[in-house]
Amino acid sequence: PGYWVHSLEHGYIVVLFDQNEADKRGWRPLFQLLMLAAPPSPMFGSRKLVILPYVGLSHPLCLIAWNRQLYLDQIDFPVILDFYVRYLDQGPELEA
Repeated sequence: PGYWVHSLEHGYIVVLFDQNEADKRGWRPLFQLLMLAAPPSPMFGSRKLVILPYVGLSHPLCLIAWNRQLYLDQIDFPVILDFYVRYLDQGPELEA
């Protein structure tokens, strides 16, 4: 968690997922599409998205930005991309 928390400080968005659910539902290819669909940061020109498994989630997915969390029971591209765009580059350290 220390690595992705540090990314949050720099304005990244983190998507945590339950690995068992992702494997059962075949989500891994969708995560790859999500990485491609996320627009680059207007401030830094790179995608600032981290997607990784996490043990102990209360829902299959958790979207995290600095001081924000959104739990989801399924992959919903419009909701995920809206969260990404809305909270991108809002960490306390505005560095690339």
